[in-house]
Amino acid sequence: MTLLKRQFSEEHRRNLSKALKGKQRSEEHRQNLSKAHKRKHLSEEHRKKISETMKENRNRRGKPHSKEARRRMSEAHKGKSLSEEHKKKISESLKGNKRGRGNKGKPRSEETKRKISAARLGIQFSDETKRKMSEARKGSIPWMKGRHHSEETKRKIREKRKNQVFTEEHRQNLSKALKGRKFSEEHKRRMSEAHLNPKGYHQSKAFKQEARARRLNQRFLRRDTSIEVALQNELSERGMNYETHLAVCGICQPDIVFPGHKIAVFADGSFWHSPTFKDGTVWRRDRNQDKVLKEQGWRVQRFWGHEIRKNVEGCVDKIMEEVGRFNG
Repeated sequence: MTLLKRQFSEEHRRNLSKALKGKQRSEEHRQNLSKAHKRKHLSEEHRKKISETMKENRNRRGKPHSKEARRRMSEAHKGKSLSEEHKKKISESLKGNKRGRGNKGKPRSEETKRKISAARLGIQFSDETKRKMSEARKGSIPWMKGRHHSEETKRKIREKRKNQVFTEEHRQNLSKALKGRKFSEEHKRRMSEAHLNPKGYHQSKAFKQEARARRLNQRFLRRDTSIEVALQNELSERGMNYETHLAVCGICQPDIVFPGHKIAVFADGSFWHSPTFKDGTVWRRDRNQDKVLKEQGWRVQRFWGHEIRKNVEGCVDKIMEEVGRFNG
């Protein structure tokens, strides 16, 4: 009885805690402890202390742990692995417990999303971690498989991506990520079927026409061809003001444009724009562009690549003559 009523000092309790730290009790020891505590009558003072401790813990609910507390918990759990029996017990104890499910099914606020994004910024996983994540996901069904975005979601995605500009660094990272990547024949077949599938707004004729119209008003950062550069340099030396790849009449982007004079100049590669390339598809498209531009009051000048390389000055003379005819 004397031992049961004995009061341990704080230092003694600390020493006991250090001595027991990291030790694992046997199953028999745990059963003995459980039996010893069964039907044990706690004093009023003891119950009061337990109640105050639990009240303090309840008051902390929803509050974030300090960095020091998180570090201690991390160290305490380091190296520990739960047995299958332990995992099963945890799973059963959480069944039907709403608190155990956390935020499952609840939408995150914009502030929470921003914090999560900021916390993950710059995190780089090791190859070993990537391998483990890949193995853990094997056999799992992607959350969007067989599902389709609603019209409202599609609209939000379009608005989010509108005016989105990728930096050069981002483009290089994307290029590196895809470099050397090989797709299986099955993957290629699925991608091909996905693009050919007529279902969905994104593959309708109306959308394709709309996409072409939008693309015409975009200026892609591409390197001009050598024949285009030759014409541009000669015009610049003569002090001519012009624009390049300007959308005209909603049908094309001429290589060189004089908007005030309504003159469109094309530098066509001798092979790519020839009647024999792609069974004349490109050649017929060029003829159709000429027809539409002329109907809209534009004057069109086309030069073959071999003509520009042989006599760029003569080609520019013809352009200057057309400009002078307008001024006259």
